Amino acid sequence: MRRHRAQFCFWEVPLVSEPCTRPMNPVGRVRPGELLDVRGTRPTRLAGDRLALPSGSWEERLSSRGASRSNSDGFTLIELLVVIAVIAVLAALLLPSLLSAKAAGQSARCRGNLRQVGLALQMYVHENTHYPLLATRQNPALPEGAKWYDDLKPYLVHKWTNDLFLCPSFKLETFDGRDEGDYFYLSIGSYGYNVGSAGQDDAYQFGLAGKFASQARMTATATRETEVKVPADMIASADAYSTWSRPEDQLVLGLEILSRKLHNQLDFTPLVRELKAVNQRHNGKLNVGFCDGHAESIKTRELLLDPNPRFLKRWHTDNEPHSELFR
Repeated sequence: MRRHRAQFCFWEVPLVSEPCTRPMNPVGRVRPGELLDVRGTRPTRLAGDRLALPSGSWEERLSSRGASRSNSDGFTLIELLVVIAVIAVLAALLLPSLLSAKAAGQSARCRGNLRQVGLALQMYVHENTHYPLLATRQNPALPEGAKWYDDLKPYLVHKWTNDLFLCPSFKLETFDGRDEGDYFYLSIGSYGYNVGSAGQDDAYQFGLAGKFASQARMTATATRETEVKVPADMIASADAYSTWSRPEDQLVLGLEILSRKLHNQLDFTPLVRELKAVNQRHNGKLNVGFCDGHAESIKTRELLLDPNPRFLKRWHTDNEPHSELFR
């Protein structure tokens, strides 16, 4: 009589359709003519070498097992809601850190821009012994006139609307203002050039962008290199925020002129921003480039609102606070 075997267990057993659960004899076999009952009861004696199936339908067994497995796969609604809640909590914890890291990266790039502008300004001054004028009127050589940043092109090869003059966190549209006969339009952009502080007659004083007459009228007289007493402590360019005292200090965004005290001949109301909004640009600080070429981040309040003399003097070529201008 032949024996039919299959290996459904780790030991050798007669051909059955389920793993064995009943203890086997030492050699792992049953007696000829017997088949283990898969239900774990006594073996069933068979005549001859024919195999018989245990009681019950295998189709029913398989279908019932498949159903039980399918019911246990996947998530229940409660489990899904718990996973979503955990993801939301993690996102809430990580988001501030991610935003802070993004702002830090934007600030670093902005300082890099100002450092390059400062180095170009140094090269211009070394060659010409004076600082660029804020603007030059139309003439045969300059049909549209020129701005201070145009004078830096030989050293930067960048225009006002290029990336070098664009802070990553600046949200306004950039505008390149030009001489149009009766008016020389101010440009709008990320950075400004220090024109000094306006006096009682609205003439800017102690700035780098040239000499001004009353009512903020430009002249063709440039600021000489020797007038800057402490280049490492003299603001040259910075994030384009200025202080407008009318009647109280207000912060103006986006002007190409950078001033601790703006003149009152123009209405800057559309560009006024609250301090809270300004503080969002670089985590409460503004980037500043100095005449010696270095750049640093300074708290917004110290740079634009604090009347402390040690902050005011950084705006003026003679390194004096000139507190009388801010009374």
